[in-house]
Amino acid sequence: MAVPLAHRIVTVSLPCDRTQDEESLLAREWLVTNGLGGYASSTLLCAPTRRYHGLFVPDLPSPWGRTVLIPRLEEVVRADAFTVDLSGVEFEDGRVDGELPAVLQEFVRHGQTPVWRSRVAGRRLEKRVLMPYRHNSLHVEYRLLEGDPVQIQVRPFVTFRMLDAPLHEAKQPPFPLTAVEGRYDMQLCDGAPPLKLCLRPSCGLFVADARLSHGICYRLDRDRGAEHLENLSSPGYFQADVTREQSVACVASTEAWEQLECRPEALFEAESHRIVKLLHPVRAGGADETEERLVLAADQFIVVPGSRVEEQALARASGEEGRTVIAGYHWFTDWGRDTMISLEGLTLCTGRHQEARSVLKTFAG
Repeated sequence: MAVPLAHRIVTVSLPCDRTQDEESLLAREWLVTNGLGGYASSTLLCAPTRRYHGLFVPDLPSPWGRTVLIPRLEEVVRADAFTVDLSGVEFEDGRVDGELPAVLQEFVRHGQTPVWRSRVAGRRLEKRVLMPYRHNSLHVEYRLLEGDPVQIQVRPFVTFRMLDAPLHEAKQPPFPLTAVEGRYDMQLCDGAPPLKLCLRPSCGLFVADARLSHGICYRLDRDRGAEHLENLSSPGYFQADVTREQSVACVASTEAWEQLECRPEALFEAESHRIVKLLHPVRAGGADETEERLVLAADQFIVVPGSRVEEQALARASGEEGRTVIAGYHWFTDWGRDTMISLEGLTLCTGRHQEARSVLKTFAG
């Protein structure tokens, strides 16, 4: 059945086959944003190639700003006698670990959501990544599309490094870990919001198995002659069964626990509704698919000034919501010159007139 235009999500598909080489997957990057200045980003191989890559990089309150909390995940699928590592990582000696090229069938950008579809031992598995809009949270969901159940093991590597800080200035382990009824809190830096980790829905188990990974290499920084080697630590891994009836999401957040009880499917559905509403004004004006993609790209740059809590409070006290424009990902924040140059294209041409007004008021203040 055809999907009505008003409900269609813009999709970009990159088919892959078993001859897909890791260099091609390392050369392509993806980005997910949350409307607060935070992001998740890596390569299609899921191996970081720059120090700015990270699966969870929220924009924390001042004085921190954008901070790398989870630089990477290790994702292992077990099916019958097969064990496949769906993640990747490059080391100082040039070795690249990860078996994704052998099983990846397709990479899809569905709206703002990156999706990997792989075939493992006769099963068809899908992974997708979401940062819910206006929430400092990450949801990495695993769904079984075909075949018998599989077991997924997800190991988060954690750190606390402000985005522009040298790699050697990252906070060093051990990091205190508190576990209470499936809720795991890690205090990575004194005074900063704790990192919360869990599975949703509540299932599976967490295995405390600390690991230190030495000599991880960020090749793009190496090629520029910059500091490019980092040691990363992990407190353990989550383990759960994934069936066709039950998907599983690994969640990382700095929000209150009460904010993390939603079903993964409901959050992805909410994001689809948000994208449809976002595209409605330009579709009413007869926009083509290229223009729709530009509208979605523009959405990543219009944010609430997440790290400037006082500025947000003053805007809300006056009955408004502050907005600003990120000059560029991964490293730029909001600059007045870049904002004024891009304001018309990002907001007026996309039908976001109220947000244009909010941006101007933010900079006028």
